[in-house]
Amino acid sequence: MGERDGDGPVEPEGSEPPELPAPTTPPELARIPVAEQVTVIHSVLAGICPLSPIPFIDDLVIGFIRRRMIRKLFARQGLELSRPQLKALVSRRRGCVRGCLFAVVLYPIKRIFRKILYIFAIKSCVDTCSTLLHEGLLVRYALAGDRIPAAELAEGGETSLLRVNAAIEVACRETDTSPVTQLLRRLFRGGRVLLKEAARTVMILFRKLGGRRNPEALDRIEERVLSDERVLRVIAEVYEAVWTREGYVADVEARFDEAWAAQDVQELVDKARPGCLSPARYLGSRPATTAEG
Repeated sequence: MGERDGDGPVEPEGSEPPELPAPTTPPELARIPVAEQVTVIHSVLAGICPLSPIPFIDDLVIGFIRRRMIRKLFARQGLELSRPQLKALVSRRRGCVRGCLFAVVLYPIKRIFRKILYIFAIKSCVDTCSTLLHEGLLVRYALAGDRIPAAELAEGGETSLLRVNAAIEVACRETDTSPVTQLLRRLFRGGRVLLKEAARTVMILFRKLGGRRNPEALDRIEERVLSDERVLRVIAEVYEAVWTREGYVADVEARFDEAWAAQDVQELVDKARPGCLSPARYLGSRPATTAEG
């Protein structure tokens, strides 16, 4: 037995330190299967960024969050992507010159007005969150179905990644996402004060921690934002909007399977990218029957 002095008991030599309690998962996240947490958390983090009062930087942060989500989904399968491979999976080709030049000219104006007009900001939040939700859902589905061979990745190959990329675009374009986007719109409108505060935290930390050069910055940002129980509740509701809607996930996955069955990558690419469609645009609240041809 150790002797007791004025400062308290003395541990006997060779004794083991007491075990610390294991960290507990917040009850809000406990409702979400671990396999889906990566997608839902990143989708919400990206979705709140358009509420930031700082123009232009939110697109930069969204890009970092999106790439981090993809890398984490692959890491869960013990896989790693090179930069060219990641680009092959997430890049979106623009199909027309005139329309894209026009979009480039209008882009700064639209961005500034989005910061002023609340309704535009909410739409951008919903589009961004929906885009990452569907993309993450289908990337995980492709990985679970061995659509992306580890041997191909190890050799630097990109063919399967290009096919997954194109199949995701086709599946999302042919899915009626309106039930999900309508619920997301209600969530972002109802929690706009909280989420705007969270967006401000994300932007401040991203700049303070040197997010463009610091790979650990997003880890710190995620930890800080998820420390708020109110944000966790939003994340849980976003999960329920997609994964607990009867038949929705199965329908999205079935459309991916149909696109994957196409004979070659170029056929998929040509079908998925008519004109200047972007992921945010075709993941809006419109029925599949109104998709542009």
